Amino acid sequence: MVRWVDGSRERISVPLFGYVWEEDGKIVGNVSLSPFQWQKKWYYLIANVAVHPDYRRKGIAKKLTQQAVEHIRYRKVENLWLQVKDYNYPAIQLYESLGFKKREKRNTWRSSDFLYAPEPELKNGLHVVPRARKDWVMQKQWLDETYPEAIRWYFGLHDADMAPGLLRSLENYLLYEQVMHHFSAYDKQNLIGILTHQPVNSKVHHLYLGTDQTADEDVALRSLLGFALRMYGQERALRINYPFGRGHSAFEDSYFYLQNTLIWMSFEEK
Repeated sequence: MVRWVDGSRERISVPLFGYVWEEDGKIVGNVSLSPFQWQKKWYYLIANVAVHPDYRRKGIAKKLTQQAVEHIRYRKVENLWLQVKDYNYPAIQLYESLGFKKREKRNTWRSSDFLYAPEPELKNGLHVVPRARKDWVMQKQWLDETYPEAIRWYFGLHDADMAPGLLRSLENYLLYEQVMHHFSAYDKQNLIGILTHQPVNSKVHHLYLGTDQTADEDVALRSLLGFALRMYGQERALRINYPFGRGHSAFEDSYFYLQNTLIWMSFEEK
């Protein structure tokens, strides 16, 4: 039996509600839903589909996922997504059979806790400085490549929050520990990458990266990641979501480890 569990009024992006599956008077499966609002549209993320080992291979996961689909249909929401580990082939096949399509494959990297990175040996002419106003045009283009519009809702990356301006400068001055900060990597006079640091809580901060893929992306990554570790990594972990297949060796050489590789899938009506 599937039963609704409501823990929120669907105005915050945390998995506080969903459905559970009951058998023999016990809860043996669940599906969680997280709502996100982005540019006046609602996006739902299936945050978790779990079934007790003793009750697997009975179609419970399929029925729970179908219930999640019915949930957004009832609310006339057009955007339903999920993330699944890239090696979980049975789950991927299940989701595909229900109408989910693969959209992105992405890595989550995390720095080692409380790590002080050594000063890198940068080649002559390579340096990292606070982002200049003129760098925003390229930063926006690179961010659009690294964090495409289709998945931007998940990260909440609004151009208005990222762009330089008087208000941003005032926020940086008054709320330094609570706002985004941007840094540019240059090879001599050529801009090759930009990093954004976003405080989240006292233990984890997020990083966002945009780089020039036509140049040596690894050079930009190593310089910016090393800079971020020296600036912020001594007292907190740094986390970054980045496209699969890009920069693997640069992240590992910069003391980041691969936390997971996820396939992002969106539901499409048949």
